[in-house]
Amino acid sequence: MKKNADELLKNWYSKAQKMEELHRMASDHYLKLDTLFIIPTIICVGVSGSLSYISLGFEYETKYFGITTGCLNLFSSIMLVTKEYFRYTNKRFEHLSTSNSYLKIKNLIEIQLNLNKLGLNAPYEKMIPDIGTLFNKVDNEAPILPPHLITQIPQFDNMIISNVSVQYIDSECSTTENKLCDKMPIEEYNNNV
Repeated sequence: MKKNADELLKNWYSKAQKMEELHRMASDHYLKLDTLFIIPTIICVGVSGSLSYISLGFEYETKYFGITTGCLNLFSSIMLVTKEYFRYTNKRFEHLSTSNSYLKIKNLIEIQLNLNKLGLNAPYEKMIPDIGTLFNKVDNEAPILPPHLITQIPQFDNMIISNVSVQYIDSECSTTENKLCDKMPIEEYNNNV
């Protein structure tokens, strides 16, 4: 049991590491998008305010300053509304929070594996279900990754996380098609482990 539990924890560690990396990359992606909207807005508001102040010095040609200032304010408003509509800031913090949750899972697994390497008898019976439940919770609450990162999600065979039926690739199925062939309930998997 101990060897199989170590392998399961190592698989979970690999998945947590990759998912942490992907969600951190997603957070950086949304930070860049947020910055692309906010910096031009700041510049437009600054130029608009300066033009409004400068226009006070011109007595006869103020209508051009008014039109330019109005256009810059309109552009700034459109940029801010667009930024808020796509919720880039919220998405950034959601992905950052999820990345930190996967980091927590990695740390829990490292502690468990290191306790066993040191020869301390840490009970797997309690730790594996706790980590599995936490893993399942984080997976279910994780925000959707951007399309360019979805293709990098790791595929793990026989990855059992909680008390649900999990599909796995059967060795008798055609591996070239890489299709899912069967379901194995967790009780059967635990009996085989």
